[in-house]
Amino acid sequence: ATKKFSKKKLAALNDDGSFKKIPWREAMNKYGTDKPDLRFDLEIMPITELVKGCGFKIFADMAGEKGCAVHALKVGGGAKFSRKEIDEITEIAKDRGAKGLAYIIIKNLTQPSPSKGEGKYELQSPIVKFLGGELARAIIKEVKAEAGDIIFFGADEWKTVCLSLGAVRNECALKLGLKDKTKA
Repeated sequence: ATKKFSKKKLAALNDDGSFKKIPWREAMNKYGTDKPDLRFDLEIMPITELVKGCGFKIFADMAGEKGCAVHALKVGGGAKFSRKEIDEITEIAKDRGAKGLAYIIIKNLTQPSPSKGEGKYELQSPIVKFLGGELARAIIKEVKAEAGDIIFFGADEWKTVCLSLGAVRNECALKLGLKDKTKA
């Protein structure tokens, strides 16, 4: 029926042509919305357990509080965002209730990739000194980040984290041209 109204290719269909059904909580955790744009692969990942008791007070507090969460959004190629763009993205997160938006930029110094635990890379972030190098590397490995990526973090009540990182996900996809306009 949809083919009658649009020439766009439908994204994220099941093999039988039906729409994928994603449970509400899963959609909120992975995409930050119950109406996710599945034309691009940016997924939010819970890292609450990983940061429990860490040296970064905001993460440690939220990881230990009932109803709260710490999630990470790896944005491939996002290390090229300027400080101004990161500030704009932070404002979008704040518009959805976040108090701020922590991030780690992974700069490449030598190959291969940091997520495989090899090579040399530089982490640019105001939070790395609080997380410590070992935990920062564990987070990078968990979210499968590579040199040239940026990781954004949300730490707050679960729904606030989901909604704010969902808005960040959408904005990053726009900035990086990831939304395929030939798909619906």
